[in-house]
Amino acid sequence: MVSITIQLGHSNSRRQGVWKFNTRPLISQDFCAEVNNFWPQRQLEKAVFTDPCVWWDAGKLQLKEIAISHSISAVNTQKRKQAALEREFCNLQSCADPNNADHCHRLLEIKDLLRAMDDEAIEGCILCSKEQWTKLGEKPTWYF
Repeated sequence: MVSITIQLGHSNSRRQGVWKFNTRPLISQDFCAEVNNFWPQRQLEKAVFTDPCVWWDAGKLQLKEIAISHSISAVNTQKRKQAALEREFCNLQSCADPNNADHCHRLLEIKDLLRAMDDEAIEGCILCSKEQWTKLGEKPTWYF
């Protein structure tokens, strides 16, 4: 029996620069479990490397790949949830009875969930824009 394993890189190319770890995945139990499974195996491989700096750098790259793949899947899951909520909202809105309290309550609940998702996305955009602004050499002055 022959087994072939192919691991493809990310489809989006990344430029050189400094990778900053996003701490948001630490909330996810799946991410923490994956890192906890990775780390003991990584420590066993330490004897293979002659230089501990090379071992550490290779480990950081693997951690980076775990974090990026987890973040991509989390974003995709979030998009699917948002699309499902938007479809449900449109369906309820088109056939909702204004006198039915359950329909009205569910519509308000979906609105709140979608608003929270939008607020979270806006917060992320603000954080990224601050980072890009600083990366370009612009720094806030004492005046602002």
